[in-house]
Amino acid sequence: MMRWTPLFGLLTLLIGCQSHTIPSAKEQSTQYFLVRHAEKGQDDPKDPTLTATGEARAQLLARELSQAGIRAIYSTDYQRTRLTAQPLADRLGLEVQIYDAKRDLGEFLHEVQSTHAGDKVLIVGHSNTIPNMANILSGKESYQQFDDADYNHLLIVTGMLGQGVVTDLSISPCLAE
Repeated sequence: MMRWTPLFGLLTLLIGCQSHTIPSAKEQSTQYFLVRHAEKGQDDPKDPTLTATGEARAQLLARELSQAGIRAIYSTDYQRTRLTAQPLADRLGLEVQIYDAKRDLGEFLHEVQSTHAGDKVLIVGHSNTIPNMANILSGKESYQQFDDADYNHLLIVTGMLGQGVVTDLSISPCLAE
């Protein structure tokens, strides 16, 4: 009977030491916070800044997302998107990374997924790019281009590229003023 005790102990040790696999970058779920830039001014038709309401909305966004655990911030290279992203970047000590809104959005999102697998990422874009990104991330054609006066959507997409679940939150304009 004594002979089985060491063998039983060894089996127990081996079973207890089974390796637990850590999900690969491809398997880790990323959470995307997608937002259109805040209200734009009329100062420059090609590259406007934000209105006072837009600046207030950008501050509100920074305040609301400062505790969300965002690890990266992306913006197109327009004043209105950079000015929307910058208040949160300042609060978190992050650099706003510039992406080209004219490039293939699927490729861009694939790069973000590869670089920030398992992270939370804010992407600031435009009335046409943000709905398209939500569609690409979810694998569904649920969103159309936002109306020019619509700045209220904060789309939070959780999951793998093409399989994400979208939560559409409203950022009330009265809270931003």
